[in-house]
Amino acid sequence: MQLSNKSSSLTPRQQTWLEEQQQFVRSGLSASEFCRQRLLNISTFYNRRERLAQLGVHNFDTPEQVHASFIDVGSIQSFAIPKVREAAQPAASIVPTGIELRIDLGAGMILTLTRH
Repeated sequence: MQLSNKSSSLTPRQQTWLEEQQQFVRSGLSASEFCRQRLLNISTFYNRRERLAQLGVHNFDTPEQVHASFIDVGSIQSFAIPKVREAAQPAASIVPTGIELRIDLGAGMILTLTRH
């Protein structure tokens, strides 16, 4: 989490808002579903997020999350596990049928790229 020393200067209330934002990120839920489950007004949720941003706290990611700045999808071909077109074919005739890449964008959204 890249919060530097900004989080140490937060009030207890602001620290609670930050923890709420971190819980939201970890939940994988949409903002509306997260707020519905916690009986929280969605405007209040976004207002708190904006107040934290004004204080210089922008990154609500959890330490477990790793972000890649660049993924060379072309190089994935060498790591792909080939699929067998027919189970009865000998191993020498196994031909890769394509690649499917799934990227979790957070908030319940998954981007799927398929290459045939």
